[in-house]
Amino acid sequence: MRMKILYGLLLLLGGCESIGGGAFDVRLQDQLAEKHFQQAIHTVEREQARNPELNLAPVLDEVRGKAEQYRNSVVAQGKSLVNKAHWLEAVELLEQGVKNYPSAEMLAYRQILLRAREDHLRWRWRELNYQRADGLPEAIAAVNSILAVNPEDARAQALYKQYHNESKLLLPYVLSTAAIHEQQQRLSVALKDYRLAKQLAQDDSVDADIKRLSRELSEAAKSRSHKKNKRLVDARKQSCADFEVMLAEGELLMAADQLVKMQDLGVAKNEMKGYRETLQLLLDRAVTGYVMEGNTAYTLGDIEVAIESWQRALELQPGNAVIVEKLSRARAFKSYYESLRP
Repeated sequence: MRMKILYGLLLLLGGCESIGGGAFDVRLQDQLAEKHFQQAIHTVEREQARNPELNLAPVLDEVRGKAEQYRNSVVAQGKSLVNKAHWLEAVELLEQGVKNYPSAEMLAYRQILLRAREDHLRWRWRELNYQRADGLPEAIAAVNSILAVNPEDARAQALYKQYHNESKLLLPYVLSTAAIHEQQQRLSVALKDYRLAKQLAQDDSVDADIKRLSRELSEAAKSRSHKKNKRLVDARKQSCADFEVMLAEGELLMAADQLVKMQDLGVAKNEMKGYRETLQLLLDRAVTGYVMEGNTAYTLGDIEVAIESWQRALELQPGNAVIVEKLSRARAFKSYYESLRP
């Protein structure tokens, strides 16, 4: 709508005869409708050159803006098609885009797309050849077993020759795959590739690579094991330190839970024995203290304090029959006393 208004104003200001009786407007509209943006830009530029008195700069800016919108749309659609592996459609889209608007950016993205497509095709071709190569050792073994029984079997002889020729042809794809996996630090996968390459080559040409990767994998495994052991040792030390802090702060129930974690971490048996004995000693002392505190309070008639003290003792030593009996008696007395209140 904005462009039509601009065209109308320009026609009114410049006169129909001065710009070809509206032919410019019609031609420009047709080119934009057909997405021929480069032609549309040239049309405006030529018209400006023929009619210097007209100010077609706003029209040219509008056309270029629409062209850039088109380019962005084509690039977005192209990326979407590539993500779906629709390479042919993506290339066709970009080729048409370049025809309609061969800007530097559009041309650059087409080159990027074409290179990506070539890389994809090479990758896919290598993948297919690798899959074929992966099945060759088994196929060769099957043919060898037939020839071992019947060396004159013509079909087996032909297959033997075919498979060995294929092995030579496919060996480079296996080696390139191994190199890629090694570059990606997928060493165990690369080692598998080199072992397949050895089967195909039937010589010692890749033995050095196999030994090198085997050594690297072994060293990596040792390093991981060392790090794991160090983390475990550190975790044990920290768990023991946490346990001692809990004892010092009187958090005996938390310390009891911590003992379970320490055992799971593999703290030495003799250390665990010492920790358990220390905890048990502190638990016994705490229980004795709470029981005596409860006894004193009960004797003085402070039932609430007695119940609270004995409850704490029972939490530290669940199932203690003596404490259970004391609590039961105190609660019964409390209920009886409260029932006498008016």
